[in-house]
Amino acid sequence: KAVNENVKKAIDMTRGMVITYQGKPIQAWFHASAGGITATAKEGLAYREDEPPYIQSVQSPDDLAPADVQNWTASFTKREVMDVLTKLGKTVNRIENIEIGKKGPSGRSTTILINKNIEVSAPELRVGLDSTKLKSMLLDRVEDRGDEIVFSGKGYGHGVGMSQWGANKMATTGIKPEDIIGKYFKDVIIEKRWN
Repeated sequence: KAVNENVKKAIDMTRGMVITYQGKPIQAWFHASAGGITATAKEGLAYREDEPPYIQSVQSPDDLAPADVQNWTASFTKREVMDVLTKLGKTVNRIENIEIGKKGPSGRSTTILINKNIEVSAPELRVGLDSTKLKSMLLDRVEDRGDEIVFSGKGYGHGVGMSQWGANKMATTGIKPEDIIGKYFKDVIIEKRWN
């Protein structure tokens, strides 16, 4: 039922189209909402290879996203956090302190610091805890509230590549699809490779 005439038209308009960088298809990452600014691949995904040259941190007009995506809080018990830390190879007996560690170019947390001396990958912690609850690593703060750890932030997703809410806002203001792609992916070409 969701495949309506608009969807069919979009499929027809983009049939055979591929986004390339220097002749090769790109990693066309996308996410729900950048919270106003996109992430680099290393920052948002803990990407282990070289940073793709077409991925950059850019401002994104995400103001049409739902309120619970624009600003949110997520609570986890200390036990839940410790269990995830163990799975990530960072076993701790108690959490006495938790804070934002390093940040990437967009301001996203790339590490979380536990007990002042244990550093864990923020993207990996997010996935381990539940990426639908801990919506993003564009964090405003992390608080220790007794038996709970409370994260507050904005946006939804890893933040790399195209923001769906940002693209939606640009489309509603009449910006062409290829210009939206060009906003989120630097120096790419949209090529027709088949019919």
